[in-house]
Amino acid sequence: MSAFDDEQLREWAEQYEQAKKQIAPYLPALQQALETSQALAAALPDTWFASAVESASKAIQFQQQIVAQMAMERQFLPILATHGWLISPLAPADEPTHLHGLYEAGGIPAVEDYLLTGMDNDACETIVAELTNGRPAFRKWSTTFAKALDAHARGDHELAIPIWVAAIDGICGEELKTFQTYSEVKKTALRENLKAKLMPNGPVTYQAMLEAWLAVLVGFAHGRCEGGPALLDRDAIMHGRRPNVGTHKDSVQCLIALQVLQFLLTMRDRRVAST
Repeated sequence: MSAFDDEQLREWAEQYEQAKKQIAPYLPALQQALETSQALAAALPDTWFASAVESASKAIQFQQQIVAQMAMERQFLPILATHGWLISPLAPADEPTHLHGLYEAGGIPAVEDYLLTGMDNDACETIVAELTNGRPAFRKWSTTFAKALDAHARGDHELAIPIWVAAIDGICGEELKTFQTYSEVKKTALRENLKAKLMPNGPVTYQAMLEAWLAVLVGFAHGRCEGGPALLDRDAIMHGRRPNVGTHKDSVQCLIALQVLQFLLTMRDRRVAST
């Protein structure tokens, strides 16, 4: 005896006949395509086929590596941001992967040693030159940035850091229209507002960088992390509650934050112009 009743079988039979009628007009073309592909496969030498398979396999592996790297960056860059660190847009493409390896082997101290070694006075001078030759909002700070850079090079980081932080405040206000006092804005609202202004057309390839920068910005906008990175304690610095201000590391972190801000603004404008 059938496991299905007669009515159900008749319904399925009708559906099958309807499907055949819908497919029938396409059968000749499908048959021709099948015969053509079989003939092509038969005509091609085995070595070519093997090469094609290898190329396809490499392409798939490359895509998988890209997806894995993006997933790693989405997880790892926010960790760096909680310590005040962002990755310079001028860094090599494999920099996040390299830093992640250092982090897994030796934690944040290993990452910081590597980053600070690369950020000597020449590197900082290059960043300032890039900033002051860039967008108008940054060029306005040329004279003041030059003085801050001199202080940084002398080791007077306590003099440089307030300038970098004030510049971030001012440029965000001019470019992103965030004129309200940060302490008066809820953290979630601030993040979503700035994200919409920096990424107006949806996700982008540098989304992980943007999320990390937002974590740093929201961090120093809502500081209260005395003893931690100066960049994340902007409120205490600008309101005189942190007399020691910060160190060489703090000054470097602020400079990179400015560099990432200019990069994000430039990429935003390019995306808007292309739509």
